[in-house]
Amino acid sequence: MILEVVDESLVAYTDRGNIYVEEILTGRTAMMTFGEALDIDYDAIHDHIDTVNVTPERIWVRVKIGDEWTELTKKITL
Repeated sequence: MILEVVDESLVAYTDRGNIYVEEILTGRTAMMTFGEALDIDYDAIHDHIDTVNVTPERIWVRVKIGDEWTELTKKITL
């Protein structure tokens, strides 16, 4: 299942090794690392990042690291 939920007050993006989150109104930012750079093809991003859920309090992602799907979570404050 592919699911992307990003709070409407936020913008989220990746650089292949991290997920960055910015609060639109204040410009405050947060970041979560995957632990390594991934060889993500942005035309087939769901081959590497399956599910993303971002709120002002938490980043959660299901990402493929090596051959394994891994769930990563980080508490944040925006």
